[in-house]
Amino acid sequence: MAAQTKEDAIKNVDKHVSPKDCFIWKINNEKGYEALTVLDKKNTGCAHWVAHEKGWKKGKAGRNGCDQDYYIRVKDIVNEAGSEVAPADVVVGNVWVNDTNTHCGIVRKVQPSKDPAKDPNPTIEIEHCSSGQGKVAKDEWAKKFNSAGTFYKG
Repeated sequence: MAAQTKEDAIKNVDKHVSPKDCFIWKINNEKGYEALTVLDKKNTGCAHWVAHEKGWKKGKAGRNGCDQDYYIRVKDIVNEAGSEVAPADVVVGNVWVNDTNTHCGIVRKVQPSKDPAKDPNPTIEIEHCSSGQGKVAKDEWAKKFNSAGTFYKG
């Protein structure tokens, strides 16, 4: 059997992953290329998308990076993102990671709390590559993620 081409591997990338053209890696000359699976919680489309958005290209294809060396693992996003940020201090561009380190996104919009005495947290919109929604989506942190997770400087 002939080695799988890059083009065929790209066709097998999960529909929600963006960009698709590099969420692959070369296995070897005999097997060719293979789509990275997001069924393995180590490899996640969300981390890949965040890495592309942030320009974090320090991964290694075949290990913790896609075919173009952008990170594919949330733990690498956490390590790259810097210090933690309190929800009340979040700004656009910060990185959000869920409590189990299996999902991440980028803060795209922040609106100050209407009543800081009752709730100091602003309304925070997270953009993320969502397998559940099958696309790159924007969701309100408190509603979609139950105000859970950690923000990082990013």
